[in-house]
Amino acid sequence: MKIRLAVLAPLLLLAPAAAPAEEWFADVELGMVDASRNDVRIPGDTGTTFSLVDDLDTRAAPYARARVGATLAGRHTVFGTWAPLRLDARGVLPKDVVFYGVTFPAGAPVSARFVFDTYRLTYRYGLVRSESLD
Repeated sequence: MKIRLAVLAPLLLLAPAAAPAEEWFADVELGMVDASRNDVRIPGDTGTTFSLVDDLDTRAAPYARARVGATLAGRHTVFGTWAPLRLDARGVLPKDVVFYGVTFPAGAPVSARFVFDTYRLTYRYGLVRSESLD
């Protein structure tokens, strides 16, 4: 992953210099997210499976997604996306849980955080250009 980013990042940064942006764009999306299923076991072969949804109380949380980019030379588009996601769960464990080698006894109050952050750089080439599709 680091090697790919090290190779692609300079190319994406040089793209606007090679072809000046015809149009810049930015958009932000805000909303609420709730988990319907989130089963956990770490390590995957020896940990105890438990559910952040069924075994603990997971509350809805706000989310955000932001995108900034530019259209270059008509058919070329480059943009970056940032979309962090955090869901918190709290409760009392219904059974003993082994997580990362630590045993949490049944009845112990616990809190957990699910994190799924997305950071992307995207290059897109438009194959078809038609006013009827715009």
